[in-house]
Amino acid sequence: MQEERLRARGTRAALSVDVAFLCGSRSGSQAIVSAIVAGAEHTGLGLVKLLARLFGEERRGRAQHPHAPCSDAARMFSSSIRAAFLLTCCSVAVLLMLAAPARAQRVRLPDPLMLEHALQMAVMHRREVDAADARAAAASERPAIVSAPDDPMVTASIDHFPVEQLMGVDWTIMVQQTFPLGDVLGSRARGAQAEARRLLRDADRVALDVQAEAAMAFLELYLARALDGIVTEQIMVTEQLVAASHARYAAGLGTQTDALRAEAELARLRAEHAALAGTIEGAEGMLAAALGLPSRTPMPDLGEPRDVRVPSARIAVERALHQRPELDSMRESIARSEAQVSEMHGMYWPMMTIGLGGAYTMRDGAGIMGVVGVTIPIFS
Repeated sequence: MQEERLRARGTRAALSVDVAFLCGSRSGSQAIVSAIVAGAEHTGLGLVKLLARLFGEERRGRAQHPHAPCSDAARMFSSSIRAAFLLTCCSVAVLLMLAAPARAQRVRLPDPLMLEHALQMAVMHRREVDAADARAAAASERPAIVSAPDDPMVTASIDHFPVEQLMGVDWTIMVQQTFPLGDVLGSRARGAQAEARRLLRDADRVALDVQAEAAMAFLELYLARALDGIVTEQIMVTEQLVAASHARYAAGLGTQTDALRAEAELARLRAEHAALAGTIEGAEGMLAAALGLPSRTPMPDLGEPRDVRVPSARIAVERALHQRPELDSMRESIARSEAQVSEMHGMYWPMMTIGLGGAYTMRDGAGIMGVVGVTIPIFS
């Protein structure tokens, strides 16, 4: 056992020498490993980071066993292979450095950020809108699929195969098509079209919800920043009042109560200002999330909302009844259900089968045959 441990220790030392030999000098290998690890930490490349750490472990093993002999594997590497290894390491490091700015690139926000810009960016960057549009696009292809009849069927049969005397074979080949006599296919198409329109209205609803969230987050951040500016001005004025009250108290023209009351008011305003800093930070994160951006995205100055008009109650109710996509979606759901009921009624009608093909018999030779069949829905 001790001999095996010594042999394993020698093999590890030899591997350490191999890696150090491939990487060059100690300072050069340390620089390469550091660059790869730094790039991997930034880009999240776990495999490259693992390899770099393995190289670092082997280099530390070489430092612990400086006099260990090189293994036979190291002697087999030619100078061209070592150069290719170093070139690969340098290429990986360069690619990581080029990929780092691309990952760090953020969406450029207009300065100042207006409410109209926020609404447009929310629709463009929110994944909910993309998912709803994808569902609507997929549903728009369904009517052509469900309204198509069943695929035709090709059948081939051997009608007579002589066993004792093989003189010929009677065979038949036929193409058959089945289609319903009722309005089943049309009802399926109307139901699929209603579902596609419903999902399209649902996509509009998602876009409006996203815009509403963006508008609420925009106005909350705008209000918090405006309130912060007001509190800052109040603090400046209160500081002057504190200085004036202390001066009046020192001159004997005021009381100590006035000075203490001014200091208490100043402390309250500063505490409110500190609380507003957290509120502003949270509002910025909420606005970034509402725009579909990372929560740590810095928010520029916000422009003053323009043309924000509140309609009257009558106009608001009228617009809601005629323009809300939820109501249109419900109407399309009703149309889809009616189409499904019509499809179920069409199931009571029989199915017709038409077939046409060729046949061959040993007695009559080649010929043409046809089939017409109708199902009897007695169990429906």
